Amino acid sequence: MKAGENLLMSDPFGTISYKGPGIFIVAGAGITPFLSIFRQLVLDRTIAEQTLIFSNKTPADIICEKELRYYLNSRCHLICTRESGLGYEKGRIDRNYLEKTLSDTGHFAYICGPDKFVEDINIIVKDMGFSAESVVYEK
Repeated sequence: MKAGENLLMSDPFGTISYKGPGIFIVAGAGITPFLSIFRQLVLDRTIAEQTLIFSNKTPADIICEKELRYYLNSRCHLICTRESGLGYEKGRIDRNYLEKTLSDTGHFAYICGPDKFVEDINIIVKDMGFSAESVVYEK
């Protein structure tokens, strides 16, 4: 910006909030609202109760990768759709992936990403047994 230009800011918005232990299913920049949740869970010492399934195109696209791996360790699943490598799964977060990865539908399912991703994952997790009340996403 240049001196004298205006910057308009709004109040924070969004409906995603932490409700309890769960599985965070995320695509791309959808990780953004969950970063502050994870940081607070680390302070509260309850991060061990969470699992992250995070999809990106390539390893270089993963936002805050080191921080997420540190916080979640083996419960941090990083999936790449176009390019992969050691320490990354290759593929997509779809019904097959979630059915082989998720065994406990008694927790919350937090979903964030592009609209079509959120819509598709929402249907899948409900079909798998997550109640409508346990699925948290931006409406």
